Amino acid sequence: RGKKVAFDGKLKSDWSKCYSWQKVSLFKGNTKVATKTTNKSGYYKFTVKPKATKTWKVKFKGRSWGTHPHAHVCLASSSKGIKVRVR
Repeated sequence: RGKKVAFDGKLKSDWSKCYSWQKVSLFKGNTKVATKTTNKSGYYKFTVKPKATKTWKVKFKGRSWGTHPHAHVCLASSSKGIKVRVR
């Protein structure tokens, strides 16, 4: 109880427009608690101080832009859930 926990990771794609400067969100259970923007390399980091045992997850909702025939899509993704135990 009272300790900080860091969640960090990296969006990956063959196309930099799908990972550079993209918004990712941190979820505690099913509740969104924070949103950050990845850096140029797709890296993100959240630091929280959990108050109760919960499962945490980071999600990227995906991105699409342009019109046919120049439509582009970055698929959504989600991390595995990580259970953080607070004692």
